[in-house]
Amino acid sequence: MKNVPPCGSRLGDYELLMELGEGAMGKVYIAKHQQQSDLVAIKIAKPEVLESLGGATAFLTEIRTASSLDHPHIVRTYTSGASDGRPYLVMPLLKGGTLADERNRRRHGKPALARELLIKLARAVQFAHERLILHCDLKPANVLLDSRGEPQVSDFGLARSIGGRGSGYEGTVEGGTTGWMSPEQVKRQLLTAASDVYSLGLILRWLLDAAPPPPSKRGVWRWLGAGHMDWELRTIVDQATQPLAAQRYQSAAELAEELERSRDDRPVQAERRNPWRRTVKWVRRHRLATAAGIQAVLLLLYVALTPISVLREVRSTIRERNAFAAVAQAGAVMNELRSFTTPVEAVGATDGVRPLLSYQKIYEPPAVLVEHSAGFDNLAVFALDGTLRARNPRPMITYTNFNFAYRDYFRTLEQLAELGPGTAPHAYVSRVFYSRTDRSLHIGFTAPIFDGDGHPIGVLLGTTLARSTFGAVQMNCTGDGDCMTALLGSRDRDGPSEQLPDTVNILAEPGLSDGQDRVLDRATSRRICAALDCTPRLRSQFSLPSRAQALILDDYEDPVAHTRSIAALAPVGGTGLVVLVATPDSAAEALKRRMIDRMKGFLWIPIVPVLLLLIALVWGPALAYVRGRRGPPAPSPAAARSR
Repeated sequence: MKNVPPCGSRLGDYELLMELGEGAMGKVYIAKHQQQSDLVAIKIAKPEVLESLGGATAFLTEIRTASSLDHPHIVRTYTSGASDGRPYLVMPLLKGGTLADERNRRRHGKPALARELLIKLARAVQFAHERLILHCDLKPANVLLDSRGEPQVSDFGLARSIGGRGSGYEGTVEGGTTGWMSPEQVKRQLLTAASDVYSLGLILRWLLDAAPPPPSKRGVWRWLGAGHMDWELRTIVDQATQPLAAQRYQSAAELAEELERSRDDRPVQAERRNPWRRTVKWVRRHRLATAAGIQAVLLLLYVALTPISVLREVRSTIRERNAFAAVAQAGAVMNELRSFTTPVEAVGATDGVRPLLSYQKIYEPPAVLVEHSAGFDNLAVFALDGTLRARNPRPMITYTNFNFAYRDYFRTLEQLAELGPGTAPHAYVSRVFYSRTDRSLHIGFTAPIFDGDGHPIGVLLGTTLARSTFGAVQMNCTGDGDCMTALLGSRDRDGPSEQLPDTVNILAEPGLSDGQDRVLDRATSRRICAALDCTPRLRSQFSLPSRAQALILDDYEDPVAHTRSIAALAPVGGTGLVVLVATPDSAAEALKRRMIDRMKGFLWIPIVPVLLLLIALVWGPALAYVRGRRGPPAPSPAAARSR
């Protein structure tokens, strides 16, 4: 019989490039297809195997076995053949190495990763068992990894066929790897699916022992078990590697299901015999039900033991609810502001806007502004000195002065001094201003206009009315008057000789028409601006507010509805706008009365329901597993020592 061909020789349609490894039955090479240039792995039978009695038959049996197993975690067989009397098997070339590689062992050494790896291996082995095939040589070197780290079982050279379901293989298995074989395989006794389960358990233990424990916890880990093995995986390994096959998991599927129970926070077999651990697992798995049960218990205790006077804490609940709603609705307003600033930036960068800086027909809207006015109430172009050059729609009044440099929206040019060369500024959200053309309040959005060399030559302004639906906010929070939302902001001055107002205005609220406002008193305005800053920032205008930024006013006087309320206010980023969510005192009192009426109905309830709930929490897991299969008995100390 010829020797194994050297590298560089041809084998059928393949050219052998280099030796990759060696097993009990043959050698594995990296090869290249002559026509397709694909790299594959080819396993060629060793000469001594072919010369031994039954060796050729055994290798051909391996080929048939590997070809019959089509599973995502079993190495596929592309093709097989023979050349010069040498049978060979063509397989995909997996680039991740074997699990025996130290880097792969450490990669999968953490308990959670090791558990997931063993679930996949056990499912693959179970797939082979269901087709009456025992592997008989499971070990890290026979677990290949692809480029994504997914495991694949390989090398079925020692595989044996089971006579039928429920029976095993009884005969001699020549070969195998010392330290990875089950006791019955070493003694050449009857082999069953539990034999492969034993090897899987050894692989799990080997993975968990991959990395040393932290120095500060060596003693604790030594007491719990070697390596990173926690209690659950240690008990699974112990049962999978019992000396007697009858005491192990009886199938690879049973081992996989046990590992999945551990992953899903369900009790493993050993825990089913421990009520306390079973209860802990049940609670972890049913967190929502447990939380609801605990809250129900607390509610019953609260109703039974807390004096009615403590119900004043309902105001604290209202504060929390309003603060949460104010922050959420401030985010909604901010989102709509973004929907205006983005198109303003885009329009300001278009080539058609630059010529408008020399436009002379103020009362005739230019086509380029008409084209881009969708979504805006007004769109206007100003020169750097503040002179109005173009506007859409056509002004309804005759201007006596075309210079608006005093407006707050011209602060957008101040960004340029803070930005580096080539950095585009963001559109600026200005103070709310009063427009003489329609006698309404507008929110302005401005962006600089640049020439071809990047120098500022003007300002583009887009405006929208301050309205009660701004930001898709439902101004009446619950629809029944329990809650009201308003939009606040500081107004811009109306002329170059005026000072900026030091008050805060209600810009949108039920009862106000779009574009109308009401002024808060100076004391309330100062409190709001001191806490939330009513001046628009030049930068970071769209930073999201946090719940901690909400301002609570327990004595808020609403100038529109003329009611006293508990109010929470949250800033709309750095735009100077503020969202207010208020609950009138009358609604708070009504809520208190409703709670008192409900509590009166619970005062007669005895402590029995509480006890029943606690019993359900403790014994519920036991009832849930009444139909479950009891786990095998725990190994005796003598049996453990015999291992």
